[in-house]
Amino acid sequence: MPICEMCGRKSDKLFKILVEGVFLKVCKFCSKYGKIVEEPKKEVNEVTKRIKLTESNVFEEPIETIVPDYPKRIKEAREKMELTQEKLGKAIGEKESVIHKLEAGTMVPTIELARKLEHFLRINLITEYKEEPLKKKIDFKSTTLTIGDLIRMKEEYEKRKKIK
Repeated sequence: MPICEMCGRKSDKLFKILVEGVFLKVCKFCSKYGKIVEEPKKEVNEVTKRIKLTESNVFEEPIETIVPDYPKRIKEAREKMELTQEKLGKAIGEKESVIHKLEAGTMVPTIELARKLEHFLRINLITEYKEEPLKKKIDFKSTTLTIGDLIRMKEEYEKRKKIK
């Protein structure tokens, strides 16, 4: 569930507002503190909308993930361009504290934020992760397939679905 960037409340719908030159995604209660720029849309987890299960139980479409060393890459690129955290934040429409948290590694950027940083800093932060096929394919003609096997496969499928 998305979290309001101003008060920290969990909210189903977030409004994009402009407060003192900075864009924030806030809940309904905090939207009165700025000018509403964008009405909330129904948010869909980017990972779940990219997953496609085929007949052969193989995930074909790659899933986009953030590289593990993103803090180092962001900091080095910012310093190379001789920018402060505040100036970088203003340039991409984010708060200075967000840039600080990213460089410290305490916050993982969203795919959208990573794209903004990639474009502005000219670095790579997003990689494609391709899901490996399920270890065991279901063979309904096999006499060794049990109900327990089907239950385990269903649990594994449900577990993968929740993780994504």
